[in-house]
Amino acid sequence: MVENIEWYKNATDAQNMEKSAQEQQSFIERHQDNKMKVTISFPSGMKRFPAPNLGPFTDKGEGHLEPYNRYWEVMKWLPQNELEDMAHAPSWMQVPTRKVVSGLSSVKKVFASDNLPPIEIRLKWIRGEEVSKDQETDLATKQAVKREAHLPPSKSRFTWDPRLFAKSEQFRDSIRRSLNFKELGLDLQAMLIGYHHEAQDQSINQSNFN
Repeated sequence: MVENIEWYKNATDAQNMEKSAQEQQSFIERHQDNKMKVTISFPSGMKRFPAPNLGPFTDKGEGHLEPYNRYWEVMKWLPQNELEDMAHAPSWMQVPTRKVVSGLSSVKKVFASDNLPPIEIRLKWIRGEEVSKDQETDLATKQAVKREAHLPPSKSRFTWDPRLFAKSEQFRDSIRRSLNFKELGLDLQAMLIGYHHEAQDQSINQSNFN
């Protein structure tokens, strides 16, 4: 992996694009017979973005681990396969934009979530003998595995922002979709909501959200 990174850093743009095309074709060929029966493809036209300089900046006394710290700082806030508002990106990754004069009326906001502070939500599917109807749940999951249905992990990341839901039912339905409950033939019995604010060091738990 390190060798590939060094190769890309030292190669020209044309060499990088040719190498990327070869890697993409090799990836598609390796996964042609995937069990998920999903057609894998890549965009025909590659978009070019300026590569961020992760360091280390030796003139500022940084060590060789600093690039990994910056990489972690970026990945911690960027959900997979989702667009992210650049205002949430670290300052050293933001690219100055040129002001464009338009005759159209200004748009105050694109998404309601743009005006909300970023949050991270994780789902935990609690199973075990102490949970009601655990035997029925275990049987349903075993049957789903035989049907090659997707079985979600016990812990996962919630990709929707519940603050934008108009009703609590929308929150529940989104959780069902995240856990693939429809295909598994399951439903929610109860929910335990926990909240933690790191900056204020506050935690709130609601144990009876039925």
